[in-house]
Amino acid sequence: MTTVELALKQSLIRKLIQTDDQKVLEKIQHLLNRTASEEKEDVLYFSKELKERINLAEQQLQNGELIDQEDLDVEVEKWLAE
Repeated sequence: MTTVELALKQSLIRKLIQTDDQKVLEKIQHLLNRTASEEKEDVLYFSKELKERINLAEQQLQNGELIDQEDLDVEVEKWLAE
């Protein structure tokens, strides 16, 4: 543990001792008690199809195959007028 980490922990401990706010303490306790499975819930998983579409979009962006918002608005207006 580095000196900075130790100082941070000590600072947090002092603040925990000083606080009387029950909600703050409960939130901190919940945060510290999070299990690995709960943390995995924060991870997004994409289908193979969606990953392929994202990769294609990134390639199109890198190749300059894009349209700016103003041009897109004009295209949409034309499409809606049909």
